[in-house]
Amino acid sequence: MAVEGIMAHATTPERRGRVGGWFQAGNLGGNGLGGGAGLWIATNLPTAAAPQPWLSGAALGVLFLIGAGALLFVPEVKAESRARSLPSAIGGVAVEMWTMIKSKAGLLCALLCLLPMNSGTATGVLSQAEVAAKWGANEDTVALVNGALNGIVSAIGCLVAGEICARMSSRKVYAIVGVLLAGVSVAMALSPFTKVNYVSFSLVYVFVVGLSYTAFTGFVLDTIGKGAAATKYNAFASLSNAPITYMGLVLAWAQTKWGEEGMLYTDAAAGVVGLMVLGVAAMIIGPIAKPASANGTAGAEGAAG
Repeated sequence: MAVEGIMAHATTPERRGRVGGWFQAGNLGGNGLGGGAGLWIATNLPTAAAPQPWLSGAALGVLFLIGAGALLFVPEVKAESRARSLPSAIGGVAVEMWTMIKSKAGLLCALLCLLPMNSGTATGVLSQAEVAAKWGANEDTVALVNGALNGIVSAIGCLVAGEICARMSSRKVYAIVGVLLAGVSVAMALSPFTKVNYVSFSLVYVFVVGLSYTAFTGFVLDTIGKGAAATKYNAFASLSNAPITYMGLVLAWAQTKWGEEGMLYTDAAAGVVGLMVLGVAAMIIGPIAKPASANGTAGAEGAAG
């Protein structure tokens, strides 16, 4: 939460997309690369006698220290609250949250977090051994695609989206990515079930997921402003777990009922429906102002950005 608070305070509006790209590259890339590296260290690093599991923890501690060293180059962000008591501080956060939710951008962002688009949950189904086997992919291929390669490719997607969001509204990028992700699912369903296609489409899919995560972060940073930023960002991040959870159940059910093609078509259809709902909601809510660079909640009512 401290990282998100620093991002909100130390980043100008025009740089939020790029910062979001680096933030999500660490998030998605770290899951794949860090998890795989930790497992390899714990099981394969030679020692005098046998592999020692504690080495993973030691490596993690070193990485934490290196990451903390980056704070030396980050502008100091003072505490937001001047409240003299905990109840007063909580009340201040509640006011900030209510002000944001009442705004047009806050309403649209909350809805976006709940819609079944850009969740990337097809990856979880495709990583199951019996599903991957339909493409002729064995366990080693699945481990490679969903481990190191997943981390690298998704991180690249995050960084590419960061550059795009530096030049285009994160809201527009998120919508465009929704169409791209649906297209990837449809293309994979229509293509021959071969090992090469499994690897290729799985990596294209996670690349586009990286694009969506960065666009999401830019959208949220534009919405939350600077007051109680860490709390507000993580409120939206928590909401965004809802479609990841229910779409995982939906896609698992679709795969059981209609097979792999049906699962992929369901993933694509959910993304299109979510995009349509978001578009209708945007028209009903009305134009949203450009994010403000001053303190306070961005996304207040005004001319369209």
